[in-house]
Amino acid sequence: MAHLYNGAPNGRQAGEIQPSRFRPQYRALSDEEKALHDAIKGKASELEDLFERARALRTPVLEPITIQPGEPIEMLMGATLSFDTDYFAEGMKALELSVMWTVKGLTA
Repeated sequence: MAHLYNGAPNGRQAGEIQPSRFRPQYRALSDEEKALHDAIKGKASELEDLFERARALRTPVLEPITIQPGEPIEMLMGATLSFDTDYFAEGMKALELSVMWTVKGLTA
């Protein structure tokens, strides 16, 4: 296992780890685990880009709405994004969660 820095690891990276869901201490990862960790996050980044491209195709950025003096504010009520926006937010949330849990499982 290669060390990134000279000297001993800091206190968060202890030899005997006490189990905790909040992981105040971490174990050192093997080179294989580091490579897989990086590969997972790299592929997740690629998916993030594809997800954002899909969002841009379906819900393009709206032009700013300007209201002239004296116009009723009610005109803004119809200026909302399409409901598709929620699908894309849910997809991104699922990607974030799947990467987080997988990396947590790998590094636990």
